[in-house]
Amino acid sequence: MGRLTGFGSQRVGMHRIGVAVNHDPNSTSPVSFRKNVTDPDYDETWGEGIDIWHNPNAKYPLHPMLFPGVSHHRLLPDGQVQSLTPEWHPLASTTIYAIPKGEQ
Repeated sequence: MGRLTGFGSQRVGMHRIGVAVNHDPNSTSPVSFRKNVTDPDYDETWGEGIDIWHNPNAKYPLHPMLFPGVSHHRLLPDGQVQSLTPEWHPLASTTIYAIPKGEQ
């Protein structure tokens, strides 16, 4: 996110790799991704990857609209977990930094 706000050297290449939620109801694994952070169309928000687990016994429950764009999970009366996850929700990622050869 620092790169998006103008921090860091423009010489440094950056790639974010990881896995994200797979919304296919028949999936058994997450979706892999690789994004070029230096691409002008790259976007990253503060809420990416945030998961809120709602306490079913909370005295003052949080309303999901207080935190839009994050995943919300709640325990249902039958013991199942209901998850409301944004279309794009990374589960884990690493950013790889690369300096062009000869510029170290």
